[in-house]
Amino acid sequence: MTPNTLSTSEALPREDRRHGVLLRLALLASLLGLVALGACRTSDIFIGGEDPDDFCDNVFTEPLMNLNEVLDEETGERVETVLLDSIRIGEVWVRNYNVLISPDSAYGVSASLDNLICDVPCGFGIFEGEWRFRISASGYISRVIELGEIRYTNITEGCPLRHNGGHHFETTLRPEN
Repeated sequence: MTPNTLSTSEALPREDRRHGVLLRLALLASLLGLVALGACRTSDIFIGGEDPDDFCDNVFTEPLMNLNEVLDEETGERVETVLLDSIRIGEVWVRNYNVLISPDSAYGVSASLDNLICDVPCGFGIFEGEWRFRISASGYISRVIELGEIRYTNITEGCPLRHNGGHHFETTLRPEN
């Protein structure tokens, strides 16, 4: 120890050190509680005013985006698995594809670091807005899909607020020659 510094045990009486430890434990417990509150399902998005009694859960009974079918442009045969990347909702680029997979409503889809992997049919996303993304598959030329403003068509008022009536769409891909 340097001559002008004191250790904690020298600087504080024993009773004050106990209070410091208790204060740190209380702070840690508070932070853990906040982390636990933040670790909710994607369907636990809250709406309401400043009064906590005004908050209401949102329940998503289906994903917003439902890719029903992808066909080979030349033969009309089904393309079973496609990759989606470069996803933009409004002006926001999706960087973490896991945010598009709601555990309550997504189906036929998984995420990697680089894209969404869709086993057609698949459903994903709960975020409304103008959707744009690139779709590709092995042996096919990728294409950009721009769907414009996508919203749930049916939102049932009350608590919980229920969202259904997602957007259903199909597309084609051109084989590489």
